[in-house]
Amino acid sequence: MPRVHIIGQGAIGLLYGYFLKSVADVTFCLKQPNSAKQYQYQYQLDKTVELCDFKNQANNDIEPIEFVIIPTKAFAVLDAFMQIKPRLTKNAVIILSHNGMGSIEQIAPLLIAQQQLFFLTTTQAAYKASPLHVIHTGSGASNLGPINHAAKQTQHRVAEFLKPALQNLNLVADIDQLLWHKLLINVAINPLSAAYEVQNGQLTAPKFATEVFNLVYEVYLVAQSQGVRLELAKALHLAYQVMRSTAANYSSMNRDITLGKPTEISAICGYVVEMAKLQHIDTPNNLAMLHAILALEKAKKSAPLDTPLH
Repeated sequence: MPRVHIIGQGAIGLLYGYFLKSVADVTFCLKQPNSAKQYQYQYQLDKTVELCDFKNQANNDIEPIEFVIIPTKAFAVLDAFMQIKPRLTKNAVIILSHNGMGSIEQIAPLLIAQQQLFFLTTTQAAYKASPLHVIHTGSGASNLGPINHAAKQTQHRVAEFLKPALQNLNLVADIDQLLWHKLLINVAINPLSAAYEVQNGQLTAPKFATEVFNLVYEVYLVAQSQGVRLELAKALHLAYQVMRSTAANYSSMNRDITLGKPTEISAICGYVVEMAKLQHIDTPNNLAMLHAILALEKAKKSAPLDTPLH
């Protein structure tokens, strides 16, 4: 079996590990692992509970890495990558998977020509009821897009490897459109659900409609200025579709705020604001939400762990 390394122990990364165990030898890379060389995780899918043993190792281990998924928070991607960079083989496959944008610009210039960079988005949902207990709360499509030239040369082989493990995996040629669609969904759901302390499904209420539209419309304008063609009506429909399909879930930003953790707001609304500045576009709604969430981060609230992430 091929070896796949996954960085960290986040809910989505652990979910990827569970799905990939049928086609790969999965190892989790941790910043500060304990002395145990293996963890036993409890996975709950529908009414089925399964115990799975996975190897773990330090990020600075000496074992070469040929295939790695980095599903950390956006603000932690560069640090995680730099820790494993010395271990990457010359033909390594690197897959980024997180909310927001900005990490591609950081990582791509650090690769050698043969190393393949991809981005993976997913509407799968999960949360951790405890550090070693993962609960799968929603199924959905995943999209894989090649970023650099090396990835475009091997995209079909990589997709074929992942397809048996990741349900409804699509290979997407236009990575820019994929990423902006994902950003649009993030902007519509994450900050509002965090600011108003509501579940994703509650954002479909009429009282949120104006804010949802304004935030999404600003993303649409900035995407257009970048040469990315999005259909506004379709984009809004997609955002509401995700709200409904994850109605009982709390967004990751909602949970981060509640638990007093850093959020990905700078890679979501913050990215929109920065790109808008370059094109002299006003984005007052995304700017206001950026400031609001940054202020909430400082509040460092606390909450129970048994709440779902999207």
